[in-house]
Amino acid sequence: MSTVSMSFAATLGAIAAALAAPASAAIVSGQIDDFENGTLQSWQAGVVNPNPPLNVVTGGPAGLNDNFMRLTSNGGSAGGKLVVFNSNQWTGNYTAAGVTGIQMMVNNVGNTNLVLRLILDNATVGQTLGTVTGVNVPAEGGWMTVSFPLTAANLSGGTVSSVLSNVTTLDLIHSPTFTTSRASSPNIVASLGVDNIRTLPVPEPGTLALGAIGSVLGIFAIRRSRA
Repeated sequence: MSTVSMSFAATLGAIAAALAAPASAAIVSGQIDDFENGTLQSWQAGVVNPNPPLNVVTGGPAGLNDNFMRLTSNGGSAGGKLVVFNSNQWTGNYTAAGVTGIQMMVNNVGNTNLVLRLILDNATVGQTLGTVTGVNVPAEGGWMTVSFPLTAANLSGGTVSSVLSNVTTLDLIHSPTFTTSRASSPNIVASLGVDNIRTLPVPEPGTLALGAIGSVLGIFAIRRSRA
């Protein structure tokens, strides 16, 4: 084979490999992980964790045949922490995507109350943010919707603008106290169902305008009633 032919073959091989490689996902406004495809949608708890997350095919918020992700921790030295993280579709520029929070449905089926927090890591600049306000999830409370505002008032640990512009890992953990490291999550015996993880977007300009009009009309109505 000639040098030109070999070079052409190598080029074709490189193109084929690039096309075959899975594309790296990044966060977009309106995305949702509902686990209906039977996978964990890139959520994991570490390769050495003896209690990996599981996709459960029924029993989610919608009941029969509604898939969800189940997290389990045993309180021991291995697999003792209730943590899960995503380094694929929940990475990227949250600011550019207009993401101001994350919402999900959870079900604490264990016997111990949980306090959930998010951790956002930007490994490029070596900074990490944690949500200041913990979300209380009572034991055996059934499915409930919880939200984590990603605002400057509810984030601490690093520079908010730097981390949100390039999130490389998103963690969901149990921690009664504020932390920016999933390694600081305390050991606990727990089991948690998670479903419908979604972004909370910035309100559309039209929504803001309608809200402003509603406020003005409300004030006008109050003044007329007083008159």
